[in-house]
Amino acid sequence: MKTGNKKWKVAVVGCGGMGAAHIEALIDSGRAEIVSVVDIVEEKAREYKERYNAKRYSTDYEEEVRRNDIEIVIVTTIPSLHHRIVNSALSYDKNVLCEKPISNSLEGAMEIINAAKKSKGKVLIGHQLRYMEPWPTVIKELKGGIIGKPLVMRMTGNQQTFGEIWEGQKRLIIDTSPLIDCGVHYVDLMCLIVDCKAVSVYAQGINLDPLLPDIYYNYGLLQVKFADGSIGFYEAGWGPMMTQNAWCIKDFSGPKGSYSILYELDHNTPDSPPTVATYRLQKRLIPSTTCLWKDVMVSEKIITKNTEKGDSLKDEHNFFLDALENDISLEKYLIGAYESLKIVIAADRSIKENRVIYL
Repeated sequence: MKTGNKKWKVAVVGCGGMGAAHIEALIDSGRAEIVSVVDIVEEKAREYKERYNAKRYSTDYEEEVRRNDIEIVIVTTIPSLHHRIVNSALSYDKNVLCEKPISNSLEGAMEIINAAKKSKGKVLIGHQLRYMEPWPTVIKELKGGIIGKPLVMRMTGNQQTFGEIWEGQKRLIIDTSPLIDCGVHYVDLMCLIVDCKAVSVYAQGINLDPLLPDIYYNYGLLQVKFADGSIGFYEAGWGPMMTQNAWCIKDFSGPKGSYSILYELDHNTPDSPPTVATYRLQKRLIPSTTCLWKDVMVSEKIITKNTEKGDSLKDEHNFFLDALENDISLEKYLIGAYESLKIVIAADRSIKENRVIYL
């Protein structure tokens, strides 16, 4: 397998936090050259050009994606713009790595899927948790039946944020709710673990910020039922009113026991989330549902790792570049991104219509 033999020429569209994270991770990899940075705000684009020593900057993504010296387009804009930029890049046979969610609508997502079928370029949607430990290990073990089925999958992603981070999140809420923007990550993991279709979704949302219009919500929770009987629960909230206790809960239960990712976070740092975290993979396996505590087999693995955005992208970048260099099809990953979006879009609809949505 060929890996790392080429330095790919990259344009990054969207000069925000995720744009910077992708650029820094790609530079660190040594496998890419940042040729162009693009943003509708010229000042941002110019600043990123200088900061990352790019060859040029632009406010026009159409102009950049058609250039011959661009091989990969990284899309890190708000979700409602994803399908336009991705489709444009694909029309020029460019390879595309687009941040999740694939779009803010199923129609936009389907446009990308159809465009990918016609293009020589490959597309990967940025579900980086698929590639970043401990998730590959957790997915493999749960999918392999370590605690049996059906499963209860309980996860949270509440972010206690302030200042510039919270102001940025409020702008994003106008485009895409936390339940869609963050939920699509964890629903994607649920789908990988159970390896079957979702059949129904119910969700609730609430706006806890009186300065946000009531049609938006900064906190939401969803419940999804799968064809094998498994159920998934996910909640996401942004803002200074969010609890620290529920920042990162990742629990799984089945007929043979439980499996947890337990994070130990330093909430006295200004990081949101902290840039270094310690977590434990804890397995509690039971011989039967009538066993006593003395019969439970407990094992733990303690890991300390960096959690900066750039670190979380390195495995995803290597997977994508390896796929390009070895001509590996990414179609199933694109379909997976669509399926997870379908579930969180249904959750958003459930909130607005106050009913269960059957898929």
